[in-house]
Amino acid sequence: GKALTELGELMLEVRLQENPDLSAAEQKKIVSKPQRAPAIVIVVAAVKSEHFEKVPLIEQLLSAGAAAQMMMAAAHSQGVGAIWRTGSIAFNAAFRAGLGLSEDDQIVGMLYMGTPKAVKPLRPLHSSEYVQLWSR
Repeated sequence: GKALTELGELMLEVRLQENPDLSAAEQKKIVSKPQRAPAIVIVVAAVKSEHFEKVPLIEQLLSAGAAAQMMMAAAHSQGVGAIWRTGSIAFNAAFRAGLGLSEDDQIVGMLYMGTPKAVKPLRPLHSSEYVQLWSR
């Protein structure tokens, strides 16, 4: 819709500020990125530096990341496809300002959501690949 089109235009403006010599093909690719899904959720950590003593920066960021992961799990549980695809633009101050974010706000994820074209079968997982036991 309109918001995805405007997001693509913002992405292009920011990338052109970084590199005014982008080819027409590169510009078209950038402006169309938000159209890869019917909905994008941009997850933001509203960082509060005055709370660092009680809630350190890492905890504020990881809390927003955990919320993003829960949104992904909730989407998948409802049959909605979701992929976490953020990219370096999230770290660009002009992009964040274009979204209306404060200087302290940090984008932790851009979640692309929609109807999956295909559902991949889950591969078996073995905890030994991810878990290490510790003892003294």
